[in-house]
Amino acid sequence: MSNKLPRRPRPATAGERARLRAQAERALAANDIAAAARIAERAIAAGDADPMYLNLAAWQREEAGDYSAALDLLHRALAIAPGDVLIAGAIGAVLRKDGRLSEALATLDRVVAAEPRHGAAWLERGYTLEAMRLEAAAGDSYRRAVAVDATLSPAWGRLADAAARRGETDEARQLAERALALAPLDPSAAAALATIAIEARDGPGAEARLRPLLPVVRGDDRTRTLTLLGDALDRQGRTAEAFAAYDAAQANFRDVYRRVLAPGTDRPSHRAFIERIADQVAARGDVAPAPAARTAVEAAKRHVFLLGYPRSGTTLVENILASAAGVSALEERDTLAATDGVLLHDDGTLADLDAIGEEQCEALRTAYWQRVRGYG
Repeated sequence: MSNKLPRRPRPATAGERARLRAQAERALAANDIAAAARIAERAIAAGDADPMYLNLAAWQREEAGDYSAALDLLHRALAIAPGDVLIAGAIGAVLRKDGRLSEALATLDRVVAAEPRHGAAWLERGYTLEAMRLEAAAGDSYRRAVAVDATLSPAWGRLADAAARRGETDEARQLAERALALAPLDPSAAAALATIAIEARDGPGAEARLRPLLPVVRGDDRTRTLTLLGDALDRQGRTAEAFAAYDAAQANFRDVYRRVLAPGTDRPSHRAFIERIADQVAARGDVAPAPAARTAVEAAKRHVFLLGYPRSGTTLVENILASAAGVSALEERDTLAATDGVLLHDDGTLADLDAIGEEQCEALRTAYWQRVRGYG
């Protein structure tokens, strides 16, 4: 959908503008955002580029997945009302959905610094941090959100879900109940209770929590709901139905991230990427052992990379290890960011690792451990 809005041959009269504004405000009061957005489109087409209308029109583009057009409209609105934290927060939300997480976080940080009582911005900031796999920081942001506005059910739900995944059953239940009291179909709260039921081998109980969500959830929430439903069905020995739920989850994931995952001229498919590197490794033959390296100052005494495909049990193993004294688990963090462009060429081919000198290796080791330390 284009961000260019249709133009009327003549501007609206003052009376027409007043009627449209009254209609939009009534729709918003009734929480009918879609109706308000349609009215906004008519008002903008009639020449009334009010920031509220631009924000609503941007929401309609955002819902359609046209994030570029949504951002254009929001920036137009912000140019008219530079101090409007609602518009700035909406920009942060669209940036997150567009996968521009660092930009989104920077934008939302500015919003909450300017207006710490903006609960929705704290909530969106939590979503962004969670997408960046910064779970503890996300939890802090969700708690700030409910401290400002205790009616924000998604924040209670996300806190419940995180507690359930950590195995903190009592806390997860309490948080989930708060979320569900506000929004009976909150997907994260339902996922938290379903997770607890699955761990307790209560497949029917988990299924009962998840089935009512299917007609209403979209995006990542739908992928999570279908995946948990597969687990719930598996607990009941309904293997074929479980696989069907997993297949539906993967299909939904592919649909949600179709634009991001689609191969292009500068980005091969994941399969082609792996096959190219496998061919290069096979062509190299034997590789001489690496010389002993100096231990970085920040290095841990023992260090392990835990690898595995999704649903192969790595999260369970990680949680078990993290419960041991003296062990820290970093989950899936971007600790190797400094190797981007060093270990792989821009075209996706493997670099000649033997050609990387000791000085550069030392710099990469130092950068790695600095990022590890930064993650706590």
